[in-house]
Amino acid sequence: MLKKLNLLGARLSAVVMSTTILMTAGQALAQSDVNDVIVQSGSNLKNVGDLVNIAAYGGGAVLTATGLLNLKKHASNPSQNSLRDAVGPAVVGVALLAFPSAAGILTDSTFGETSTNPGYTNNAFDANFGG
Repeated sequence: MLKKLNLLGARLSAVVMSTTILMTAGQALAQSDVNDVIVQSGSNLKNVGDLVNIAAYGGGAVLTATGLLNLKKHASNPSQNSLRDAVGPAVVGVALLAFPSAAGILTDSTFGETSTNPGYTNNAFDANFGG
């Protein structure tokens, strides 16, 4: 089960990275001059924040699930499975799940954006990095 979760995490990372590369390369090939490429690439960088949020949620879910499965193994056989193998991935997974909200709060406070619910604008994957 852990091998399947690790494979899922690796595939999710590969999809996110290839999507980022394709977004930038596709726009660069469609533009006529260097200035258009730079302007379009800069506007595409805002989409990278969305991909980082998706990767953080995906990786956090995989690591949290891995930690919980290791905790179950530790509970059933503590002498064979250490608690350290369960707590580490679970803590990192929860931190990754909290990252998009914390980053949203920091960017809202840094760039002066105000909303009734800091860190959350219209949807869970909306990243507003300065403009």
